[in-house]
Amino acid sequence: MARPTGGSRGGGGHSSGGHSSSRSSGGHRAGSSFHSSRPTGGGRPSYGGGPSHGYGRGPSWHRERHYYSPHYTYINTNGRGRRRGGLFSGLSTVIVTFFILAIAFLIISAVFSPARNAVPGSTYAREKLASGIAFQNDCIHDEEGWFDNETRTERDLKYFYDKTGIQPQIVIKSYDSSVTSDADREAYARDWYEENIANESTFLYMYFSESSPDDVGYMCYVNGKETGAVMDSEAIEIFWGYIDSYWYNDSYSTDQVFIKAFTDTADRIMQKTKTVADYVPVIVLAVILIALFIIALKAYRLSCRRKAEEAAETERILNADLNTMADDLASKYEKEKEN
Repeated sequence: MARPTGGSRGGGGHSSGGHSSSRSSGGHRAGSSFHSSRPTGGGRPSYGGGPSHGYGRGPSWHRERHYYSPHYTYINTNGRGRRRGGLFSGLSTVIVTFFILAIAFLIISAVFSPARNAVPGSTYAREKLASGIAFQNDCIHDEEGWFDNETRTERDLKYFYDKTGIQPQIVIKSYDSSVTSDADREAYARDWYEENIANESTFLYMYFSESSPDDVGYMCYVNGKETGAVMDSEAIEIFWGYIDSYWYNDSYSTDQVFIKAFTDTADRIMQKTKTVADYVPVIVLAVILIALFIIALKAYRLSCRRKAEEAAETERILNADLNTMADDLASKYEKEKEN
């Protein structure tokens, strides 16, 4: 038999979190803290070739070409050329793009995560409770037969205990016509804790089934006296947020709903939830690194360009000297011939 996911989500408030002087408790209607548009009804660059090169005609010492573009530095001397910059240009584009995408991903993950929208954040990191009591495997009491594998689920719930130091306890109670009001149900849960739990380091979740198996029942919790520093009011809101997020997900079995709710609650409440402000130093550092990389790349390209221009100028001067020597020899030969 599966858990019900139909019916209204309205009603039921959340009580405050635990404190050390006495046990705290409170009720919850599934969906009352869930902010979603989900329906409530139903069951549960490559570059082209380099520049064209015309070599002209005439003596070889007159054939000199120098080409430059933002992507290539091309020097052609006597029909032989070499390219620089294409590889670095493409690589720099890839690296800069990667950094930009990584930063965008961090921001989107931090701000627009579905879990963040559905579940409150944790404003501080909590300390694990040192109760000195070992984990109790028999922590599920299912009168409706919703769980597929209680033993496996109880083993997985140990993660919550290992992370928080608090013993989880789940009770699924079948419909009881003598317990109808929400106040009566919360009182019943407190009495159940008193009669069945011999420590004050347990977090009890209790579900009360309705007369119709299709209606979502009433949920409440009871906090042991020692759990208040961990399962405070903020932690309780986080727990209800995860319950609401997973309860109406038809792809999750009842076992998975509670495993994920307790596991994710433990992960969230034991550390401060990151906000956009927490990512600002990373973003600033990334921007600085990208700027330095671009400056260094531009300096390297400028250096390559100047060296290419100096080499071309040197070659032009040498070719000019050869032309002058040839002209002098030709002139001397002509004069001797005339004489």
